[in-house]
Amino acid sequence: MGLYELLGIQDNWTDAEIATYLSMQREAWNRKRISTRESERREADFRVKQIDVLEGAEARLGDFIRPALVMKTLCAAMDNRYSDYYGLEEGLVRSCNLGNFRSEFRSVMAYLDQIGETELIREWKETLAQLGVEVPMPKKRNSGENSQRSGAQEREADRREPGRNHPGRTASGRKEAGRRQQKQRRTENGTRTHGTQPSVSEKVLAVLGAIGISLRRFFRKLKKKLQRIRWSELPKKVWAAIAGVVLVLILLIVLISRVSATRKAAAELKAQEEAAAAASLAAEEQAKKEQEALIASLKGLDGFQLTTDEAAVASYQTVKPASCNASSMLVGTTGKSYGTEYLFDGDLETSWQEGEAGDGIGVTLTSAFAARTEVKGIAFWNGNEISQDRFAANNRLKDITVSISCKGQSYTTAYTLQDVMGEQVILFDEPVPMESVVIRIDSVYNGSVYQDTVLSELAFLTVKE
Repeated sequence: MGLYELLGIQDNWTDAEIATYLSMQREAWNRKRISTRESERREADFRVKQIDVLEGAEARLGDFIRPALVMKTLCAAMDNRYSDYYGLEEGLVRSCNLGNFRSEFRSVMAYLDQIGETELIREWKETLAQLGVEVPMPKKRNSGENSQRSGAQEREADRREPGRNHPGRTASGRKEAGRRQQKQRRTENGTRTHGTQPSVSEKVLAVLGAIGISLRRFFRKLKKKLQRIRWSELPKKVWAAIAGVVLVLILLIVLISRVSATRKAAAELKAQEEAAAAASLAAEEQAKKEQEALIASLKGLDGFQLTTDEAAVASYQTVKPASCNASSMLVGTTGKSYGTEYLFDGDLETSWQEGEAGDGIGVTLTSAFAARTEVKGIAFWNGNEISQDRFAANNRLKDITVSISCKGQSYTTAYTLQDVMGEQVILFDEPVPMESVVIRIDSVYNGSVYQDTVLSELAFLTVKE
C-alpha cells in the first residue's frame, strides 16, 4: 500500500487534480492541528507530512521520505501489528533521516526473527520492495553452537531455564534493577514519583524537615564538642572571656526587653490617643447633632396660635420660673412697689407695673428656670384686671418680642397681644425648650388716665406628665 492509496488518490487523476486535492487536504488537516484532542493533532501532523512528501518528492518513496511514513505504511499494511512495541508514535516519528530509520528497523526485524515471525518479515520485505526503500536485513548467525535459534527453540529454552534472561545477570539489567529499587525507596519515604509537581505545602514541609535535620546534626556536634572540653583545666583568661560573653548577653537581653517595653508603651499611648481623638470626634459630632436639633426646636416659636379659649389650655399645667426680674418697676407715692412677684401669685387684683417716665417701651421681663423646660405656651393677663375701668385707665401690652435661650443657643420672635381682659395664650405647635425667657415691650395700648403699662399675671404652660 502506497501513499496514494493511504491519502485516497485515484490512479486516473491528472496532476492538476492531484495538486488541487492535496491543497484541499492540507487546509483540512491544518485546521485539525488546533484540536483539543492529542490524537487528532498527531494524526493531522502525520497527514500533513505525507502531503509534504507527495508534493516535494513527486510521490517517490526514496531517500527523501521520512522514516515515520514508511513505518506508518508498513503498520497499515500489516493491520498495525506490533506498532505499540516498536514505539512508532514516540520513537520512529522523531527519526530525522533514513539512516536512523534503518538502524531502528534492523532492531525491529531482529526481534521479529527472534520470536519466529518469519511470515511477517517476508511480507514487510515485499512491502519495502514495492515502496522502493532498501533496508539491509540483520545478518544471520553462523551455524553451530552460536546459530540463531528459532522462536520455538527460544520458548523451549525459557521453559527449561526460567531465570536465564534475568535482568540482574547483565550490566544493563543491574542498572535497571537499581533504578527500580531507588524509585521504590523514594515512594516508601513519602516523596513524590517522577512526573508530578509537589504542592506548595509539600515544598514547605520538605524545607522545614531539612532545616530540622540540619539543626539536629548541629546540636549533636555541639554537644560532643562540649563533652570533650575539660572545664576544670581551662585557664583564667578563658573563664574571664566566658564571663564577659555571658555579661554581654545579659545586657543585650535587658536592652532588648527595655526597647520592647518602650515600644509597647508607645504603641499603647498612641492607641489611647487615637481612641481619645475618636471619642472626642464622636462627641463633637453628637454635640453638633444635638445643637442642630436644639436650634430646630427653638424655631418652634414661629409656629403658634394666640387663643383666649380656656378649654384649649385646660389640659396643660403651669410651671413657675426660679426667678423673674424686670428692668423697671413702679414705686407708688405711699412707697408700695409693683414688682414681678405679683406676676406669679395667682391674684388678678395685684399686678406688675413698669416705672419708666413714658409708656415703658423697651422694658424687659426676664424669667429663668432651674433646668431646661419644655414650654408649650405662655399665658398673659394683660392690663389691670381689677375692673373694666382700671383696665381702660392704664396702658396694656400690645407688641412684644420674646427671646428664649437654651444651652448657649437663642431664638427671638415677635407677637401681638389682644386688647382684652382675661387670659390669652400664645400656644406653640410643639413644646419649645427654654432655660430663660426675655419679654420686651415694643408697643402698648394707651390708657385713658395713666401711662403706666400693667401686666396682672404671667404663666408658662407645660404638658402634664
